[in-house]
Order: sequence, then structure tokens, then C-alpha cells
Amino acid sequence: MLVVFLIILISCGEKPKTTASFVNAAGDSSILSIDAVRRNYERSYTQATTFSGLDEGKPGEEIRIAGKYYCVLNSVLTIPEKLIPDNKQEFKTHEFATDILIISNRDTILGKTITVKDFKRNIPSNLAEYGVLSEPVFVGYNEKDDQFDFHFGISIPLTNTAVSRIAGIKRDGELVIRE
Repeated sequence: MLVVFLIILISCGEKPKTTASFVNAAGDSSILSIDAVRRNYERSYTQATTFSGLDEGKPGEEIRIAGKYYCVLNSVLTIPEKLIPDNKQEFKTHEFATDILIISNRDTILGKTITVKDFKRNIPSNLAEYGVLSEPVFVGYNEKDDQFDFHFGISIPLTNTAVSRIAGIKRDGELVIRE
């Protein structure tokens, strides 16, 4: 009992460090400091990723999706220190973008680049100002609306502020955003 009391007494005087919990691809959970999170995030600047998908479109139509998610490397975002836990300085970072190619029965019907600017009217103002896109997931062909649906996350780097949206791309390139 005395040992438990001493541990509590000693730990009460320490300022807690801000950490983040992540689950890796193997399903293991780990706790990282905000500095480690920042280093991991900065590594993503040079690690473009590609993705693809396959779905059925209209009757007799095979839809293939090919895309690339990448950092624009434009240094236009400055995240204020007040938004970042345990941070003593602002964080200058870049925007991310996604190039999507939609192929119908071996014919390219559409190519589109999506950025956070496409979501600005449909997200909270803090995310419109400081948010970046996460890598999208192809949800599938939406037969009712004749569009190709993608799930996007928009977040403020190094914070837990985020939203998710569905971006539907019509055959004429129009983008329809919904929650």
C-alpha cells in the first residue's frame, strides 16, 4: 500500500507527455511520442502510393480504377503550435493530392486530380484552413447516381482533428461530396 502511494505521489509531480496510439499492419498497438508521430508523418512526403480497384459499372461494363496519392511538396500549410499537443513551435508542411484514372472496358473515360480544396465547402473551417487529404479508398461504382465513390479522410497533421467524406466522381468529372 505504501509503495502504491509513493508511486502516485511521485507521478503527480510530472507533466504528462503527449503520445499517440497506433495500430500497425500486423495489428500490434504501439504508443509513440508526438516527435515520433511527426517524423513518421514527414517520411510520407517522399512516399507516393498507388492504388487500384475493380467493379462492375452499367450492365456489361467493367470499371477499373488506378490512382496515385502523393505529397505536393509546396510548403503552403503552417499548423499553429496551439493546435499541436506538447509542441513549442508551428509545423510547416505540405498539401497532398490524389490522381484518379477511371477506365471502362479498357477505355479511359476520366482522369481527375483531387485536393483538399475540393472539400472546403463541405468541412469545418479549421480543416478547410489546415487540413490535408489522406489516402483514398475506392468504395465502388454507385449505380443509383452513376458515379464512382471514394472515401477520403481530411485531417490536421499531428492532431486528432479529422473528418471523413465520400467523394463521388460523375462520368463528366463533376465531384459530389457527401458525409
